[in-house]
Amino acid sequence: MKKIPLIILIVICFSCTPDYTIKFGTYKYVQLSKLEYYSLRLTNAITTYAVGSEIVLNQDSTYLFTTCGNIIKGTWFTKKDSLYLRVLSNRWRNDSLNKFGYNGKWPELSPTPFEFKIKNDYIMKIHHWGKDKCMEKLKYVKP
Repeated sequence: MKKIPLIILIVICFSCTPDYTIKFGTYKYVQLSKLEYYSLRLTNAITTYAVGSEIVLNQDSTYLFTTCGNIIKGTWFTKKDSLYLRVLSNRWRNDSLNKFGYNGKWPELSPTPFEFKIKNDYIMKIHHWGKDKCMEKLKYVKP
């Protein structure tokens, strides 16, 4: 009889664990609620957030990551609670920028993979944008 509460507690604990499995398909930008934004601002010093991003994860471990200004391609892998994106190519979305550059500069390849934390149907990334600390949140939308 004493084992029943213990069994119930164990079942509850395992049912509340987050899902760190990644799903193949499309992840799109999702706007943070005001509560999320202010909470992140207080706890992680987030001052801005990225908008309009989209990542397509393919079953062959390749991806396409589009932002407001770039088209990034590469390979992806997971480790524990994180999704990592290795960058193989990085181009401007604007053809004239690809030809002439932006103030003589072109997008660079990141030497280290981008890291997103996996949170059930979301992936999230905190990174630095100049002096600002930026948050990016994408939600799984379709296979």
